Amino acid sequence: PPPPPPPPPLFHAHAGIRDWSVTGVQTCALPIFDRVSVTGDATANLDLSVPIRDWRSFTFTTRLQTSNAGFRIEGFDAPLTDISGLITIEREDISSEALGATFLGEPVAIELEQAPDSMPDFRVIARAAGSTSAEALQTELGLPFNNRASGSLDYTAQLLFPRGQVEEPSPFTIEIATDLTGFAIDLPEPLGKAADDTIAVDARIFMPRGGDRIESSGRAGELLSWELAFLKDDAWDLDRGIAKFGIGAIEGAAETRGLHLRGETYYLYAQDWFDLAKTSEREIAVA
Repeated sequence: PPPPPPPPPLFHAHAGIRDWSVTGVQTCALPIFDRVSVTGDATANLDLSVPIRDWRSFTFTTRLQTSNAGFRIEGFDAPLTDISGLITIEREDISSEALGATFLGEPVAIELEQAPDSMPDFRVIARAAGSTSAEALQTELGLPFNNRASGSLDYTAQLLFPRGQVEEPSPFTIEIATDLTGFAIDLPEPLGKAADDTIAVDARIFMPRGGDRIESSGRAGELLSWELAFLKDDAWDLDRGIAKFGIGAIEGAAETRGLHLRGETYYLYAQDWFDLAKTSEREIAVA
């Protein structure tokens, strides 16, 4: 006689929920929800299966069809709005289909995926591609351009969500890449840039737990590299950091407040920088 069929699951559940408010939702896939605000509506479907002989091997699949949702991270002024698309969450995986949103006033395409084994400190990666303007970066994100930047740029970004339930979780991390094509910077040499010039910029933003500190590091071609730390009061203020002109890694850390300049450059119009400092509305210590 044929062998008996495998035992059925203890139970298999399917649930459908329409117009589900996702405000304050917490999931195992995104473990930084103590600093995240999620708003909007979604249609949710849940499939849950639990084997009768090994309930710890349960599986589930949750499908969220979002519409006009919002996503904001504490300490990061610019939210994602108008989020729409399909998000699929499983026990050991996450993915998305046709997921898009609005960021800094422009549409952005988003892909969600599980972090690979080579990135054990992170659980989920969100990849994004879009464009933005100098005006949006200044007014919505709060970058201190003082109206000396104009134009727009294309960018790609990775949002790295850390694993939860660990003693010392990695900071939420944003990695950004752009070549600044179409973006003009009205500053003296060596930091001035015409709109049609290209400079490969790779930047990283680190947001540790607490929400009152942001760190950033990166490189702009062969021009300079930086390591900066900002503190949050009413607005983000530079606490300390290093900007190094030329190639080569930054060695050591800034031991005192202010911006510490290092390295070598072919051009430095000191008088232009002094004149600019006199008209600046912001004060910063430079060493």
